[in-house]
Amino acid sequence: TGTDDGETTAGVMDPDLFSRFSVDYAALGHIHSERETQYGSVKIVYPGSPRVWRKNEDGVRSVRLVELGESVTVTKKEISSAGQFRYFNVNLSLEGTPDADISQQAKNFNSSDWIWVELAGLIEDRQTVDEYKRSITNVFSGKVRRIDIDDAGVETCSGIASQDIARKFLQLWEARKPATVGDELEVWRRARAVGLGEIKKMF
Repeated sequence: TGTDDGETTAGVMDPDLFSRFSVDYAALGHIHSERETQYGSVKIVYPGSPRVWRKNEDGVRSVRLVELGESVTVTKKEISSAGQFRYFNVNLSLEGTPDADISQQAKNFNSSDWIWVELAGLIEDRQTVDEYKRSITNVFSGKVRRIDIDDAGVETCSGIASQDIARKFLQLWEARKPATVGDELEVWRRARAVGLGEIKKMF
C-alpha cells in the first residue's frame, strides 16, 4: 500500500533472521532517512539516501564505509556537497509581515540544498503574501537546488489588522511558546491556526 509521501509500505522483517545466520553487519536500503540500531550482536544500519529525495529528509547526507577483516569496521562519511533539506515555518502578522527573515541564513545554504518555507497566518491582504513569496524566491533563485513556498496555511480577512481581539490572541499565544522543540511545539503552532480561524468566523 502507498503512503502520503509516495513510499510503499514495507513488510515486517524479523531481526532474528540476522542472528540465525550469524550476520555481523546488516546494510539495509530503501528507507531514505538515516537509522541505526543494535540487535543482539548485529548492527543494523540504514545509511539513508546520499541525496535529499523528498520533503522532511532532515540532516546531513552520508554513506557508510564498511571494512571487512577479522571484524567489521563501519565509518560514517558525510557528503556535505549533497545538500540538505531545510524547513522554515514563517508566521505572518495581521498585516502580513513575516516573523523571521530567513534570507539572513542564505550564507549557510549549499547550492544543493532544498529549501521549504511554510507560511501561516490570518492577514489583511493577500498581496503582501505574493510580494513576500516573490522576494524570497528572488533571494534564493540560483543559490539552492530547489525552493518551495507553501502558503496553504494563510487566510485573508479584510479589516482583521484593526481588531483588538486578534492582536490580544496573538500576544497570549506567543507568550505560551514551548521552551523545547517536539510535539508541544507542533501543538502550539496548530493552536495559532485554530484560534485565528475561530476569530475569522466572527467577522
